[in-house]
Amino acid sequence: MLVLVGDFDTRDAIARIEKNYASIPRQPAPPAIDMTEPEQRAERRVTVDDVLARAPRVDVAFKAVPGNTADFYALQVLANALQGGQSSGSTKVG
Repeated sequence: MLVLVGDFDTRDAIARIEKNYASIPRQPAPPAIDMTEPEQRAERRVTVDDVLARAPRVDVAFKAVPGNTADFYALQVLANALQGGQSSGSTKVG
């Protein structure tokens, strides 16, 4: 990755970049990351006691699609729309 900032002539900058960096060979792509998880066979619950917490909190999570997929990123956008901002219906305590 190369980042240029400032007042420069674009054509001159591209020419200099090609002159100095075009001969560097491309590196092989890294192997894909294995994001599989073991099969979840039962419900899991955890209770955390926090003496500094100002209010009780309940988190509920459900298994979703694997990460690093198109569906995962679409669900991230949906989650942000539903959970964030003034129109999300979420309330802030404090």
